[in-house]
Amino acid sequence: MKKYKSGIIAVIGKPNSGKSTLINRIIGEKILLVSAKPQSSRYSIKGIKTTKSCQLVFIDTPGLHISDKLLNKVLLKEIKKALKEIDILLYLLEAGDEIPQFAEEMIKEIKAPKILAINKIDKFKNISADFEEKYRYLFGKIFYISALKGRGVEKLEQELASLLPEGNPYFPEDYITERQIRFISEEIIREKVFELLFEELPYSIAVNIDEFTEDTEKKLVRIKSVIYIERESQKGMVIGRGGAMLKKIGSTARAELEKFLDSKVFLEIFVKVEKNWTKSEKFLKRLGYQTS
Repeated sequence: MKKYKSGIIAVIGKPNSGKSTLINRIIGEKILLVSAKPQSSRYSIKGIKTTKSCQLVFIDTPGLHISDKLLNKVLLKEIKKALKEIDILLYLLEAGDEIPQFAEEMIKEIKAPKILAINKIDKFKNISADFEEKYRYLFGKIFYISALKGRGVEKLEQELASLLPEGNPYFPEDYITERQIRFISEEIIREKVFELLFEELPYSIAVNIDEFTEDTEKKLVRIKSVIYIERESQKGMVIGRGGAMLKKIGSTARAELEKFLDSKVFLEIFVKVEKNWTKSEKFLKRLGYQTS
């Protein structure tokens, strides 16, 4: 009789490589923020896939990015922390792109089995053998996938499952993430801001839920949230003329929250300026980032 297998899989890659999209597809639920805007994933979030024979625990890390900003340094620290105790490393590389030198050096130090998944292959029909050979020395196997359309994902998942060590599951079988509902609700609101203000808004945005209360009798969830921006000049972009943009953010976020929470949602969103918050250690800690 085969023994049960379970393990931690760290998914790393440059911003906008499709890490969240891939994990959401494997799990079969949307639990991770998906945005075309780089650096939209700012926390290492666990996504969990449990089958009769194994449990795959994915860590979705922030995009690999070097910068002098405090926020980016904190994000890189999140990645290194995630890589300390893993069973498998999965590097997601967009087809036609390259792995940064600093990331190659980081990958070399990892002793766990390493897999390279080349994503968005539907955009690049012809990938030369030279491209694959360039990274063969770093990885045990290379897969070509489309996380968005699902091409090659099943084979990749099967390979990951085969590499898992024997062991009991880390989480109950009905868990798809260890993150609290409140946190995922914040991510849903933040995703809608990114979607609706793709070109206009820079990356200096944060969402925090101040109040989250559930009325089980009325099957109603009340949420009071704040969108933080860095400069007063950005306020008009988020609010829009006559409050139109903020209303749109609220309505689209509420629709997805009601689907996720399986409940009616009363959502209030406020916009506040927190000057240069991406450089403030105190404010980053308040948002839940580990700065030290």
